[in-house]
Amino acid sequence: MVERQQALEQAGYMLRPRYRLGWKPSWVGTNKSYLDFEDGQPLIVSMNHFYFLCCAHDFQNRLCIDATRISDGKHVMLKRLLEREGPYELEINKNFSKEPLASDP
Repeated sequence: MVERQQALEQAGYMLRPRYRLGWKPSWVGTNKSYLDFEDGQPLIVSMNHFYFLCCAHDFQNRLCIDATRISDGKHVMLKRLLEREGPYELEINKNFSKEPLASDP
């Protein structure tokens, strides 16, 4: 995810500090577990009452990640689209980005 951070920022989205270039784990140099720190927490994603535990260190296989939309500070979910999901997944996602759905919480 770190390698995509600058492109996402230019597109208007800011990732958590742990996904930015130059990030250093806050637990390094302590005797505490990484789970005691915010940047060591796994991410839990809820979709239609299903909960997915996303390992905070599994950058390559991540399909969804939270971010902040720079323009208004709102929290958003970014989803990586896989080619094997077919051409319709992108069209479905684009529909949710257009009004009236885009402004519907």
